[in-house]
Amino acid sequence: MKKLKPVGVDDWGRPFYKDEDGKLWKDINLGTGAPSLYRASSNSFDGEPDYPLEEEFEAVTKDPARPQIGDKYREICERLEWSVTEEDDGTVELEKYSPAGEDFIFTVDAEGFVDNVKEYAASFDIDDHIAMWIEAKQNGTAGVPSARELVKDAEDIDKMLQELAAALFAAECEEDA
Repeated sequence: MKKLKPVGVDDWGRPFYKDEDGKLWKDINLGTGAPSLYRASSNSFDGEPDYPLEEEFEAVTKDPARPQIGDKYREICERLEWSVTEEDDGTVELEKYSPAGEDFIFTVDAEGFVDNVKEYAASFDIDDHIAMWIEAKQNGTAGVPSARELVKDAEDIDKMLQELAAALFAAECEEDA
């Protein structure tokens, strides 16, 4: 039986799970009812649901008593102007406005916080992010900037994520030294 651990939520609100082999799975039921898990293409948070998980699986539940991210990491996030919300389910929501005004939010598991932020930052796909907003604009979403501004903003979001991941990793390395 495959054991899966919740690790976050993508831009479309689909919960993510990671199996013991490090493969990412998306719940296309958006966290309602029994999970319907599909392999994330390119094994990234931005990857589309690819093929279904057909073997039996168990979603490992979170331990509500486990430690949260700690003041040190919270202070680093806040110094870089990220809002931090630690949820009761053991996840951490990070939120920051991009230069173009997008309310950019992503969620990761508190356990392994630094590694989870690094993984999210590494898997952020600028092209997919731009395409998501162009599609939203074509579907009538109000307030979506021009394509040129979307490109610049997606690049800026990538820089924001890289800066956050690097700062957290540096602090983690200092702890280990």
